[in-house]
Amino acid sequence: MEVNLASEQELSLVFQAPLCGLVIPLEEVPDPVFAQKMVGEGLAIDPTSERLTAPCAGEIVQIHPACHALTLRHPSGVELLMHIGLDTVSLKGQGFKTLVKVGDQVEAGTPLIDFDADLIAQQVPSLISPIIILPGEKPLDFEVTYGRASTGDKGFLVVRTKGLSSQASGTANTATDGEEINSAVLTMHLPNGLHARPASLLVQASKRFSAEVQLVYQDRRANCRSLVQLLELAIPLNETFYLSATGEEKSQAIAELSRLLNEMSEEAEPTPTKRTSKDVASSADGKRLAGVTAAPGVTAGQVFILHHQELQTEEKGQGPQQELKTLFASLKNVTKALQELQSQVKISAGSAQAAIFSAHQDILEDPALLSKIEDHIDAGKSAAWSVNHVFHHEVERLENVPNELIAARANDLKDVGRRIVADILGGSLSLPELPPQSILIAEDLSPSDTAGLDRSKVVGFCTLKGGSSSHVAILARSMGIPALAAIDARALNLQPGQKVLLNATNGFLELDPAPEKLAQLMELQNSLNERRLKEEQAAHLPARTKDDHRVLVYANFASHEEADRGPGLGAEGVGLMRSEFLFLNREEAPSEEEQFQIYSHMTQAMGAERPIIIRTLDVGGDKPLAYCPIPEEENPFLGERGIRLLLKEQDLFRSQIRALLRAAQSGPIRIMLPMVTNLEEVQQAKAIIREEQVALGVGPVPVGIMVEVPAAALIADRLAQEVDFFSIGTNDLTQYVLAMDRNHPSLARQVDGLHPAVLTMIEMTTKAAHAAGIEVGVCGGTAGDLVGIPLLVGLGVEELSVSLPSVPGVKARVRELDLVACRKLAQRALTLSSAEDVRKLVKEEMPEWSTGEGKRL
Repeated sequence: MEVNLASEQELSLVFQAPLCGLVIPLEEVPDPVFAQKMVGEGLAIDPTSERLTAPCAGEIVQIHPACHALTLRHPSGVELLMHIGLDTVSLKGQGFKTLVKVGDQVEAGTPLIDFDADLIAQQVPSLISPIIILPGEKPLDFEVTYGRASTGDKGFLVVRTKGLSSQASGTANTATDGEEINSAVLTMHLPNGLHARPASLLVQASKRFSAEVQLVYQDRRANCRSLVQLLELAIPLNETFYLSATGEEKSQAIAELSRLLNEMSEEAEPTPTKRTSKDVASSADGKRLAGVTAAPGVTAGQVFILHHQELQTEEKGQGPQQELKTLFASLKNVTKALQELQSQVKISAGSAQAAIFSAHQDILEDPALLSKIEDHIDAGKSAAWSVNHVFHHEVERLENVPNELIAARANDLKDVGRRIVADILGGSLSLPELPPQSILIAEDLSPSDTAGLDRSKVVGFCTLKGGSSSHVAILARSMGIPALAAIDARALNLQPGQKVLLNATNGFLELDPAPEKLAQLMELQNSLNERRLKEEQAAHLPARTKDDHRVLVYANFASHEEADRGPGLGAEGVGLMRSEFLFLNREEAPSEEEQFQIYSHMTQAMGAERPIIIRTLDVGGDKPLAYCPIPEEENPFLGERGIRLLLKEQDLFRSQIRALLRAAQSGPIRIMLPMVTNLEEVQQAKAIIREEQVALGVGPVPVGIMVEVPAAALIADRLAQEVDFFSIGTNDLTQYVLAMDRNHPSLARQVDGLHPAVLTMIEMTTKAAHAAGIEVGVCGGTAGDLVGIPLLVGLGVEELSVSLPSVPGVKARVRELDLVACRKLAQRALTLSSAEDVRKLVKEEMPEWSTGEGKRL
């Protein structure tokens, strides 16, 4: 590469062709992401050679895990992204071989990637290869010589830039993208250090910037995109550290990550507790084995010793290309499984608990871990062995970190590693068949194990490892399963089927308890079980208050399979069908026919008398689609999402509408529009629905909206004139009204749907609905809140939509209410100042509702 010094301010950078082939304008690339220059300016080459070479001297700063693309940084700071073929990421490395690694300094003409053109061309739309000049802080001008080019031809691309310097030119440089800048000194305010959840927030924030940011503590550095490296720093309370960044958006990244770190305060998690010698001594008689309370509660049952299966891996691989393909296929499978598990836990236990599995997904994307795994594969090892080896090593390192909370996160790392290895080997990590009234005894349980426990069989568990702050403990508490951690090791020697009493509240497992004690406990358990059974037996009955006011109880579904169980548990309809499961975690959009089949299955399963409200696709910058480019946004929850995106991406919207209209001919489907903020959005969407209705020659379908932003509640009287129903999404409405992220580690506990401001928004919405004669329901978490139900009924909500297992209990509790009393209570609640005051009021006026402290069912 040649550098011509035109003046002290301007540089002319001359690049040589990295491939043989036809050089074409970027606009002619058959991919909107490149053609519309969403990534950056540049050109493209339709290659006739099979080796990508360096167009200039510089540093390799990024190599995609699928080996089809890399980024080269010139000493001036100009960066080139070279992307071989279109949609080649889906090949997961098949047909590609990288010849360099990140950090390598290369000369012009150095071989970078070899690729099998014939193999690749059979599996992707095109071999056309974009060469992108990544956007920087300074404007760039460039010239391209279009037409035929041979590898090494000089001058096929000339970039002219002002304000940048080059090592070759010898000019000084005070503000290049390659220069490192540092933040001011920061102080660790988290008592338990940068543990998984705040570290995960830092990882997600850093991904929004095209800069490399490192967190520096003493003489150690951690990549802010690597969850594992951040955890390993183990920065103690009140210790100082700083951020360091290079790259295009280094200043913005430093500012945002500094702000995030300064604002973080520790989530209210219990401080880890160790067993003392006194605890162990208390079990010396052998009748009681001491442990640490992970989740309080008292229960009795029979011992089941759980031994995790050993995963055997072959060290020798079948070649790097094949093993990389296997690895990336497995990562894709595990990501999908974790996303599904996250959705299930979110419904059953709440957003904070579901965030555990979001952190697990960050581990899957950890660049430091992936790099180590790939190094072993390149050395001839198998994918399964490489994953097992790297994760085992990292687990050992985390377990030795002095900070107990961070050391407890080694279990999360182990969980993810076992998932990947099991998927590669084609096996399953499911637990064995368990007998009724099982109390599990295990060396350890993973978060995945815990989330998947069958509550009809498992009444409690004890583990030798772990503590009160582990993710296993957090899940157990949210699920209401009594659990002990750090149990006496002799527990593993108990006899399967042995009778035990687990007093997790006071920290012990009692062996062979006296019959009268067991009888007393069993009587209490039987009473609770009888109540649940009665609720389930009466689930088919309507929910009527004592003064004969009918409240409909629907179910929220996250997948169509739940429809098969809906009628049996008393669901009178589907209040919210989240259709995103059809669109996420795939390379292309679902076809109209695929959607039609799934929607039709739901109508058949639920029956003709049960309405099914299906929310149209609700995605945005936080839930991107591989086949629908959504630019990264600084505030994705305030960006292009929901109805805004659908009106822009009308092909997606119309395909879903057609499928819904067709399925509605065989069942009572209703269409619900998400994230509505103004009347024009509803009118535009309804116009599209009418057009498709006419084209199909079918009848009209009820159309409603989610009321989940303050704007919709404030103009509910006008919106009510345009739609057939309202459904209040209290989860989003609460976070927008209170301006608090419901997944924020330190704010999540304050995001309470019973805040008087939120209740006021609900009242405005119900009044507008009643005045217009349309139905109004609630499909957010407040609908299943024991304290919230009488308030919602009193505010005029006609339909409550909750998680499917909660339906029988919600119907039973509605039957205990009096509408007149609920109305008076709701009006008093609106005059209060905080959610805490509201909850206190309900518990004082309706003491029978205090059971469970208002937790969601």
